[in-house]
Amino acid sequence: MILLQIIICVIIPAVMTAVGYSIKKRKPAFESSRFCYRTKTAKLSEQTWQFANAVFSSISLFSGINLMITSAAFFLIAVLAADAEGWFLAPLIFAIQFVCMFSPVLVTEIFLKKTFDENGELLPPKGEQEAKGE
Repeated sequence: MILLQIIICVIIPAVMTAVGYSIKKRKPAFESSRFCYRTKTAKLSEQTWQFANAVFSSISLFSGINLMITSAAFFLIAVLAADAEGWFLAPLIFAIQFVCMFSPVLVTEIFLKKTFDENGELLPPKGEQEAKGE
Protein backbone atom coordinates (compact mmCIF):
# COMPACT_ATOMS: atom_id res chain seq x y z
CA MET A 1 0.00 0.00 0.00
CA ILE A 2 2.75 2.44 0.81
CA LEU A 3 4.21 1.92 -2.68
CA LEU A 4 0.93 3.08 -4.28
CA GLN A 5 0.91 6.14 -2.01
CA ILE A 6 4.50 7.00 -3.00
CA ILE A 7 3.56 6.63 -6.68
CA ILE A 8 0.69 9.07 -6.15
CA CYS A 9 3.17 11.48 -4.54
CA VAL A 10 5.59 11.42 -7.48
CA ILE A 11 3.23 11.43 -10.50
CA ILE A 12 3.19 15.21 -11.05
CA PRO A 13 6.94 15.71 -10.47
CA ALA A 14 7.67 12.81 -12.83
CA VAL A 15 5.52 14.40 -15.54
CA MET A 16 7.21 17.78 -15.00
CA THR A 17 10.64 16.15 -15.27
CA ALA A 18 9.66 14.23 -18.42
CA VAL A 19 8.24 17.34 -20.08
CA GLY A 20 11.32 19.40 -19.25
CA TYR A 21 13.66 16.69 -20.49
CA SER A 22 11.68 16.14 -23.69
CA ILE A 23 11.68 19.81 -24.68
CA LYS A 24 15.34 20.25 -23.70
CA LYS A 25 16.42 17.15 -25.65
CA ARG A 26 14.43 17.90 -28.83
CA LYS A 27 14.22 21.65 -29.21
CA PRO A 28 10.98 22.47 -31.05
CA ALA A 29 11.11 24.43 -34.29
CA PHE A 30 9.48 27.88 -34.39
CA GLU A 31 5.72 27.51 -33.97
CA SER A 32 6.03 23.74 -34.08
CA SER A 33 2.88 21.67 -33.85
CA ARG A 34 4.48 19.12 -31.52
CA PHE A 35 4.64 19.40 -27.75
CA CYS A 36 6.39 22.61 -26.68
CA TYR A 37 5.96 25.81 -24.68
CA ARG A 38 3.46 27.69 -26.84
CA THR A 39 1.96 30.93 -25.53
CA LYS A 40 1.11 34.23 -27.17
CA THR A 41 4.28 35.81 -25.77
CA ALA A 42 6.48 32.89 -26.83
CA LYS A 43 5.17 33.09 -30.42
CA LEU A 44 6.09 36.76 -30.92
CA SER A 45 9.37 35.95 -32.69
CA GLU A 46 11.88 33.17 -33.31
CA GLN A 47 14.04 34.60 -30.52
CA THR A 48 11.23 34.61 -27.94
CA TRP A 49 10.27 31.08 -29.02
CA GLN A 50 13.77 29.68 -28.45
CA PHE A 51 14.20 31.59 -25.18
CA ALA A 52 10.80 30.54 -23.80
CA ASN A 53 11.27 26.86 -24.62
CA ALA A 54 14.80 26.83 -23.17
CA VAL A 55 13.72 28.54 -19.92
CA PHE A 56 10.56 26.46 -19.55
CA SER A 57 12.34 23.15 -20.13
CA SER A 58 15.11 23.96 -17.64
CA ILE A 59 12.71 25.11 -14.94
CA SER A 60 10.37 22.14 -15.46
CA LEU A 61 13.22 19.65 -15.41
CA PHE A 62 14.90 20.91 -12.26
CA SER A 63 11.76 21.78 -10.32
CA GLY A 64 10.29 18.37 -11.19
CA ILE A 65 13.36 16.59 -9.85
CA ASN A 66 13.45 18.71 -6.69
CA LEU A 67 9.71 18.35 -6.11
CA MET A 68 9.93 14.58 -6.57
CA ILE A 69 12.74 14.16 -4.06
CA THR A 70 11.16 16.54 -1.54
CA SER A 71 7.69 14.99 -1.80
CA ALA A 72 8.88 11.40 -1.52
CA ALA A 73 11.16 12.22 1.42
CA PHE A 74 8.44 14.21 3.22
CA PHE A 75 5.90 11.46 2.65
CA LEU A 76 8.19 8.70 3.88
CA ILE A 77 9.26 10.65 6.95
CA ALA A 78 5.68 11.61 7.79
CA VAL A 79 4.28 8.11 7.35
CA LEU A 80 7.13 6.03 8.78
CA ALA A 81 8.52 8.30 11.51
CA ALA A 82 5.49 10.33 12.55
CA ASP A 83 2.93 7.58 11.85
CA ALA A 84 0.75 9.92 9.77
CA GLU A 85 -2.18 8.61 7.75
CA GLY A 86 -0.82 7.94 4.22
CA TRP A 87 -4.17 8.00 2.45
CA PHE A 88 -4.80 11.50 3.76
CA LEU A 89 -1.27 12.75 3.14
CA ALA A 90 -0.75 11.47 -0.44
CA PRO A 91 -3.72 13.39 -1.97
CA LEU A 92 -2.74 16.49 0.03
CA ILE A 93 0.78 16.36 -1.40
CA PHE A 94 -0.72 15.74 -4.85
CA ALA A 95 -2.89 18.87 -4.52
CA ILE A 96 0.07 21.03 -3.49
CA GLN A 97 2.10 19.66 -6.40
CA PHE A 98 -0.74 20.43 -8.80
CA VAL A 99 -0.45 24.10 -7.85
CA CYS A 100 3.36 23.94 -8.15
CA MET A 101 3.01 22.44 -11.62
CA PHE A 102 2.09 25.88 -13.00
CA SER A 103 5.12 27.68 -11.54
CA PRO A 104 7.37 27.02 -14.58
CA VAL A 105 4.79 28.73 -16.81
CA LEU A 106 4.58 31.78 -14.53
CA VAL A 107 8.36 32.08 -14.18
CA THR A 108 8.87 31.71 -17.95
CA GLU A 109 6.35 34.46 -18.67
CA ILE A 110 8.04 36.76 -16.14
CA PHE A 111 11.42 36.15 -17.80
CA LEU A 112 9.92 36.78 -21.25
CA LYS A 113 8.40 40.09 -20.15
CA LYS A 114 11.68 41.22 -18.56
CA THR A 115 13.80 40.18 -21.55
CA PHE A 116 11.64 41.08 -24.58
CA ASP A 117 9.31 43.93 -25.50
CA GLU A 118 5.71 43.52 -26.74
CA ASN A 119 6.95 43.04 -30.34
CA GLY A 120 9.34 40.21 -29.48
CA GLU A 121 12.46 42.38 -29.71
CA LEU A 122 15.25 41.93 -27.18
CA LEU A 123 15.27 44.72 -24.60
CA PRO A 124 18.57 46.57 -24.13
CA PRO A 125 20.38 46.04 -20.79
CA LYS A 126 19.18 48.21 -17.89
CA GLY A 127 22.23 50.51 -18.01
CA GLU A 128 21.56 51.39 -21.65
CA GLN A 129 17.88 52.10 -20.96
CA GLU A 130 18.73 54.50 -18.13
CA ALA A 131 21.44 56.24 -20.22
CA LYS A 132 18.89 56.91 -22.99
CA GLY A 133 16.48 58.38 -20.44
CA GLU A 134 13.79 55.72 -20.80
